[in-house]
Amino acid sequence: MKPDPIDCLPCRGPRTRLPRAATRRAVLCLALLVPMLASAAVQAATWTVVTPGEFDSADPLGGSDCDATTFQCTTLRDAVNRAEGGDTIVFDPALDGQTITLSRYTNCLSLSDTGSATCLPPAGGWSEGYVSQFGPSAFFIRDRTITINAMANGLTRGVVIARDAGAASFRLFDIAGDGGLELVGLTLRNGRAVGGGGNRGGSAMGAGGAIFNRGQLMVYYSTLVGNVAKGGTSGTSGALGGGGVGQSSWDAPGGGPNGGNSAAGGFGGGGYGYHYGGVSIGLAGGFGGGGGTPAGPGGFGGGGGGGPTGAAGGFGGGQGSSSAYFGGGGAGMGGAIFNDAGGVWLMNSTLADNRAAGGGAYTGRGSGLGGAIFSYAGTVRMNFVTVYGNRVGLDASGTGGTASGGAVYHVADSNANCATGGNVTCTSGAAMLEFRHSIAAGSADGSGNAVADIVMHRLSGGMFIHSYDPGEYLVGQWSAVNMSGAPANSDPAEIAALNLAPMPATLHGGFTDVLVPLAGSSAIDRLADCHDFAVDQRFVDRPQGTACDMGSVEHRSDATLAVTVSGSGSVDAGATPAPVSGAIAACAQGSGDCVAVYDGERMPEVTLAATPATGWQITGWGGDCIEDAVDPRVATVTMDGDKTCSATFAIIAYTVAANATGNGTVTPASQNVDHGDTAMITITPDAGHHVDTIGGTCPAGTLTGTSYQTGPITAACIVEVAFAPDAPAVYVVTANATGNGTIAPASQSVTHGSAATFTITPDAGHHVDTIGGTCPAGTLTGTSYQTGPITAACIVEVAFAPDAPAVYVVTANATGNGTIAPASQSVDHGDTATLTVTPDAGHHIDTIGGTCAAGTLTGTSYQTGAITGDCSVTVAFAPDVYTVTASATGNGTVTPASQSVDHGNTATFTVTPDLGHHIDTIGGTCAAGTLTGTSYQTGPITGDCSVTVAFAPDAPAVYVVTANATGNGTITPASQSVDHGDTATFTVTPDAGHHVDTIGGTCPAGTLTGTSYQTGPITGDCSVEVAFAVTVAATATPVPVDARWALLLLAALLAAAGLWTGRREMQA
Repeated sequence: MKPDPIDCLPCRGPRTRLPRAATRRAVLCLALLVPMLASAAVQAATWTVVTPGEFDSADPLGGSDCDATTFQCTTLRDAVNRAEGGDTIVFDPALDGQTITLSRYTNCLSLSDTGSATCLPPAGGWSEGYVSQFGPSAFFIRDRTITINAMANGLTRGVVIARDAGAASFRLFDIAGDGGLELVGLTLRNGRAVGGGGNRGGSAMGAGGAIFNRGQLMVYYSTLVGNVAKGGTSGTSGALGGGGVGQSSWDAPGGGPNGGNSAAGGFGGGGYGYHYGGVSIGLAGGFGGGGGTPAGPGGFGGGGGGGPTGAAGGFGGGQGSSSAYFGGGGAGMGGAIFNDAGGVWLMNSTLADNRAAGGGAYTGRGSGLGGAIFSYAGTVRMNFVTVYGNRVGLDASGTGGTASGGAVYHVADSNANCATGGNVTCTSGAAMLEFRHSIAAGSADGSGNAVADIVMHRLSGGMFIHSYDPGEYLVGQWSAVNMSGAPANSDPAEIAALNLAPMPATLHGGFTDVLVPLAGSSAIDRLADCHDFAVDQRFVDRPQGTACDMGSVEHRSDATLAVTVSGSGSVDAGATPAPVSGAIAACAQGSGDCVAVYDGERMPEVTLAATPATGWQITGWGGDCIEDAVDPRVATVTMDGDKTCSATFAIIAYTVAANATGNGTVTPASQNVDHGDTAMITITPDAGHHVDTIGGTCPAGTLTGTSYQTGPITAACIVEVAFAPDAPAVYVVTANATGNGTIAPASQSVTHGSAATFTITPDAGHHVDTIGGTCPAGTLTGTSYQTGPITAACIVEVAFAPDAPAVYVVTANATGNGTIAPASQSVDHGDTATLTVTPDAGHHIDTIGGTCAAGTLTGTSYQTGAITGDCSVTVAFAPDVYTVTASATGNGTVTPASQSVDHGNTATFTVTPDLGHHIDTIGGTCAAGTLTGTSYQTGPITGDCSVTVAFAPDAPAVYVVTANATGNGTITPASQSVDHGDTATFTVTPDAGHHVDTIGGTCPAGTLTGTSYQTGPITGDCSVEVAFAVTVAATATPVPVDARWALLLLAALLAAAGLWTGRREMQA
């Protein structure tokens, strides 16, 4: 089964922008789409070229060096000849950036089309009967469309296809009318198409130094550079044949397509004589061929034959001589590409330093047209293309000829014109030129004079269509011949400010060599719309600035380097590369960021050098810098974007050791002292002894009592203290041994201050482990041990041990939230191990334990005691504990008032509003939390903080209080509205002769003061009922009552009694 050529995104429509990250895959998809559609009936294959060789067998056309199982081909030639329509050719990653050099041209067409010939020219030239389509080419593409993709398989620098400079002249690709070719990520270099020379007849055209196209050509993300099309030069002796497009008429089989053919040349030259064009005299040259002599006209681009009439050359070809048999020179057309009525699409590509030059002649020399591209009819579409520095020229011999169209020369012709002069095989039609978002400039002739960059030439009867966006191109000079409506030239000042510079692909990570717009170029930020081109030819994102750049390459933005320094020291950048602006010089702590801007296009590597202050050292680089493997004071950073670097300096701590000789002690035995500080040592002589001398390598200091202070410490050093006896004495020194070995003698007498010497002999397989005892430590030399000066009777204790490894493994473990590093290290016997102990945020070191000798923690650095065996260090981390307080404002409570909370945990409080109140706000300095009912839980606690709760009264209710009066009097107002808890006030006024009898109702009882009555606190709708009564005089006066009044009074009493009874029943 054939492998899937590329895993690509579905191709999108032409106006749909792809995400930048997907653009590359989409381009690869586009590069494969056309061949896939062309051969949809057969699954396309992807052939991988694995070597840069040219061919690897005697049959390079057979494709025998391609494996049908692995789809690997030894050479590019094998792959091209094996590939069928729709297939893709890719390259092994090992070929990234390599050059495939070609020295042989092949893929010619057999006139019998048997396909049996290898078509590699023998030493004597071509065999009769075999010709190429249009002169010698490395590869001929017919009856199929294939893709050659140098961007697949992870290639980042593409592949170069080049003609060997020492080989015969031939172009790289020849595409037939039924063929198609896609080129992706390639560089085509040094192709050379030379027209055949005429033998007195006219010379032929040299067309398409890199590519001759009659079919469909698509060029993406590629560069065509240094290719040449050169017209043939006419001779002055020999037979009379005209030059062919790829063969001079000087040698067999001549310039014609087939020796002995009396017809005009289809692709070759007409002429005279067997093997030299045609049997008949003076036949016309075919398309591109030279005319025979006498008087054979040249085909398109070919020179005219010589003779009495001086035959005219084809378009661009030289005029034949009328005074002698001297034919005209052939035209050179399309230094990189000649398009013969086919279709050409170029996108994100560069054409530079290509050349088209006319051939020489005794009289009429050929023209040089289209330094980069010449198109005869057909279609040329160019989007985001840079065509710069291409040349057109004329031969030094002969006269006449034109050099023009350094970038593009496009001709529209008619069938009638095309057929003139025997051009029996030419194809003609309307010409179409689309030039968008592209650059065409820097074109020159052979003397360096500026020429037109783009020429649109309409021959009689031809039709020309051109398409462009005003303001979206940079063209030095347009030229329109026999037609109107040429686009306007760009501002000369903008052309002068293009500032394009060649830069290799290896520097930029692009696929090919390119021309880069340097800072200040007029091509930068020219296009508001990138028109779906999200990357440039190098796959640099578009845009880099505020808008897209014109042409194939986007100017990469400059990169900023910022350097910070911590500690005492400075950082400087090397003198080269020089920054565009700013400087990295003497950067120090407190000076802020040192900032410099570097050329983003060149992406230089900047070297930084750290200079510690005296007594300080560089401890590390941070950010984007990479520390030098040899010198930690040096770091480098590649400026392929904005970068930051930091340098950290730390003060040097030195070890100050203290040794004592004689009877006395010095403590501590060792201590670490920062540069410039002093060390304090306690010196204690034994009884009967005194300090004799204080020396060593430390700066001299001062002894006060038993305290000795050194001078300022600037390096590791030793304090040596010697004790001496107050009076001479003789002491007995004894010796003991434990383990397998001996010490002799067992005892000796030694004068005060002298040393004792012993012979120590370990048994086989054992060694001296320790020498101790009460005698002053001494020196073991071989088997001889000499004590320090003896100041009292003492013992030398020697311990022997079996031989054992002297290196131990110290492991480190951590519990809780924090780290200890490294996890394991090897330590020599007696040395210490240093570990970095780092608590996580919100935690601290709780305990340091383990089986290793206890040590010292300084900051985050823990140094063990002396290591005497495999051991472990265990660090326990504990969370920090914070105090969370709570307070309340208003009517309510929050409890508890204070609590302790571990780092990262939450605190919970009970929040209780008083009756008639509610929680208004919960704030404070603690992380915001959640209130559920009366329980409030804070967010995670990361420090001491407080919770503040504010209570507010519930909104008051409003009630209606009404007032009613019975009897003779009034109460006002009749009604009023009162807030919950407030009182209502009424004015109670009895009529004359009456008084307030009772005040009742449903409202809370209140107080009557004069005529003002104030209720109790109102808690609901209610009423106030006032009853008035007649005021009775002090002396009673009898009132006569007759029977009628008595009856009325009795009726009233009975009615009142009935009313009271009914009211009671209703209440019941």
